[in-house]
Amino acid sequence: MVSSVRLFRHCELHRLLVVVVWLKMTDTAVASAPVVTSFEAFDGWNTLEEIVIGSPYHSRLPFLEDDVIVAKQIEIKKTSNPLIDPMNPFPFEWMNTAWSKGPVYNNHSQTPIEGCYYPKNMEIAAAAETDNLARILELQYGVKVHRPKPENIPTEYTVEANDNDPGFTCRSSFNANNPRDCFVVVGNTCYETPMARRPRKYEYQAYSHLWDRAGDHFEVMPKNEMRDALYDPSTEFISTEAEICMDGADCLKAGKHLFIQRSTVTNRTAINWMSEHLRKTQGIIVHDVAVVEDYPEHIDATLTILRPGLLLGNPARPLTNPTIEAFKKVGWDHVVAPKSRNLDNLMCSNWLNVNMLSIADDRVVIEENEKETIQQLESLGIKCVPVPYRNNYRFGGGLHCSTLDIRRKGSQPLDYGLDGLENALKQVAEKA
Repeated sequence: MVSSVRLFRHCELHRLLVVVVWLKMTDTAVASAPVVTSFEAFDGWNTLEEIVIGSPYHSRLPFLEDDVIVAKQIEIKKTSNPLIDPMNPFPFEWMNTAWSKGPVYNNHSQTPIEGCYYPKNMEIAAAAETDNLARILELQYGVKVHRPKPENIPTEYTVEANDNDPGFTCRSSFNANNPRDCFVVVGNTCYETPMARRPRKYEYQAYSHLWDRAGDHFEVMPKNEMRDALYDPSTEFISTEAEICMDGADCLKAGKHLFIQRSTVTNRTAINWMSEHLRKTQGIIVHDVAVVEDYPEHIDATLTILRPGLLLGNPARPLTNPTIEAFKKVGWDHVVAPKSRNLDNLMCSNWLNVNMLSIADDRVVIEENEKETIQQLESLGIKCVPVPYRNNYRFGGGLHCSTLDIRRKGSQPLDYGLDGLENALKQVAEKA
């Protein structure tokens, strides 16, 4: 009898242990399961349903010697922007220290580090704005919002030497505030891009918990190693064609058409890869967009589509006249944005009034200080949702940069009259 009781208790204990182990395995599976399982965004103006919003926490200011592209851009801004003092071009004392004296102190713990953390008060101010944006989208417009884990980005990495290259060590990451650069959702697929700036090489890891990188609707583009041959500051775009490179923010979606801008961070190797891949997989036509500016970066500070048939352009970085004329030939209007209120910023474009987030074809979210742009948009029948966002400019981007649309209701691979654009461009070229 005693042995039977003991056997019973042993069996029950065994069952309990099995149940506990199963529950732990289930919890682990649930915790590690991808949060985003599908994508649907053929355009940037239909009703927004799901989005990723970046986070400014754990941001660092990379060493300029590790970031050839930004070093050149700052050199240009120091001489071209009258609001920036060439003798002290950095708008904040901690930036001046970090970018002129090498290793500085970690503002969080006051210990020497290779690369400077952003001051905590700046992070908190920017995070209050991204959190506010998330609340507005969730509570007022029913948008599902996802956030990154910036602590998952490696802060240092090394690319070993080979026969043709000495290799390098990148001593700092940047941040996880701008998911638009690491990814681009085109149609039913999310593409992880091969970024051009060394401090941003592993930025995608802040978002890896959100999706299955090996999933059917997730495509990791060919990777690069960011070796020295990829950079030549004496050339028009700084980046060369030695390796593939692309930021998702150089893409502009319009149904079955995708516009990609050759820029400092996106080369034609990437444009050609996207063109061939999208044509085969989704029947999407890629257009290589030309703009009038030295060292352009990111089409979302160049051009935005307010709704089908209406473009808003940056007058300081305009489309070429033949391109504008070709758009008009297929029935699209092009209007010029007023001057932005953001004119003294070193960390991103001075035209972030163009860098807005569309949440429907008649409504956009825009930085609250852009009064002239808001007035213009309302005159065009576009309702505005003004929000504070200037603190985020210090972290490298505006409202469009710091978001990634995952799903848009009613988004379809439609033509929107753009099938005739290539012929229109040829006609304009022949006429010229």
